Amino acid sequence: SQTWQVVRGEFDQMLLRNAAEKGARTHTAAQGLEALFDGPRACGVRVKLSDVDGDQEIREIRARVVVDATGQSAFLANRLGLRRADPRLKKGTVWTYFSGAHRDKGKDEGATLIMQTPGKQSWFWYIPLPDDVVSVGCTASQPYVFNRRRGSVEDVFAQELERCPAMQRRLAGADRCTDFFTTRDFSYRSSRAAGPGWVLVGDAFGFIDPVYSTGVFLALKSGELAADAIHEALEADDLSAERLGCWQDEYVRGLELFRKLVYAFYTPDFSFAEFLQRYPQYRRNLVDMLIGDVFKPGVDAMFDAMGAVLPPSDAEEPAVVDV
Repeated sequence: SQTWQVVRGEFDQMLLRNAAEKGARTHTAAQGLEALFDGPRACGVRVKLSDVDGDQEIREIRARVVVDATGQSAFLANRLGLRRADPRLKKGTVWTYFSGAHRDKGKDEGATLIMQTPGKQSWFWYIPLPDDVVSVGCTASQPYVFNRRRGSVEDVFAQELERCPAMQRRLAGADRCTDFFTTRDFSYRSSRAAGPGWVLVGDAFGFIDPVYSTGVFLALKSGELAADAIHEALEADDLSAERLGCWQDEYVRGLELFRKLVYAFYTPDFSFAEFLQRYPQYRRNLVDMLIGDVFKPGVDAMFDAMGAVLPPSDAEEPAVVDV
C-alpha cells in the first residue's frame, strides 16, 4: 500500500493547470458571490473578477450545471440550508508547521503519525512535508481545546504537547515556522449531493474528521463520480436532481465507513490493536479502508465484529442536526 503527502497549494495549482490544458477556462482572481437560479434550477453564478491592476468587475456566468467545489465554505449547501453537523464529532483543531523535526529513517520518513494523549482527551497528527517541514496539529472536543480559561490557542497547544512525550521527542530542537491556525465544527454532511442544475463535491458536500487524512481523496473521488454523472446528464439533456445525483448513494456508503472508523477511534477503551489481535482476519479490511479503498465490495465486513466490541451506540447511525 502507498499513499502520498501533498502540499495543497502546489497540488491545487497542478490540477488547475491540467484543467486549463484540457480546455477549461479558469479565473483565479475571482470571488463567487451567489448562485443564480431560474426557479428551482441553478443556471449560473455571479462572480467578482479582478485583473492584474486590481480593477474589479461583477459578471454573471451562465452554465447548464453549477458544481460547488468550494470546500468547507460549502457555498451552495449553506445557502440552500442543506448542511448538517454530526453532533457526536464536535471537534476543534489547532495546528502549525515546524522545521527541523525528527523523522524516521528509510521509507518511514514520510509516514503520517497519530499520537493520542492520556485518556484520549486529544490527539496529534504529524505529517512530513517537503523541505524538512512537518505539519503538526492537535484535535480535541471544542469545549476542551477552545476553553478561554486555558489561555490562547498557542497556550493550549503547548499544554497538550506537555501531555504527549512522543511528540515532544519529535519536536525537540525543531523551530516553528508559521503562526497557529484553528478550525472547528468540521464534521458535517449535506442532506443531498445534487439538485436541478447543481452538484456538490468534496468538502462542499461533507467532511468527517481529519484523523484519517481523507479530505483530498474524497474530493477527487466525488469529483470523478460527479463528472461522469454530469457528462451523462448533458448527453441525455436531463439535468434533474435524480440524474445529477445518481452517484450519491454509492459515495455515501464509502463515506459512512470512514465515519464508523472515526467513531471507533474516539471510543474510550477501544483499541484497533486489540481488535486485530482478537480478529486478525480483518487486518486486510482495515488496511483497505485506511488507504481509501472504501468502495471495495465486502470491505465493511469487519464492522459486524466491531459492533460486539464497541458500545451499541457506536455501531448505530448518527442523528443529524441543523448547523
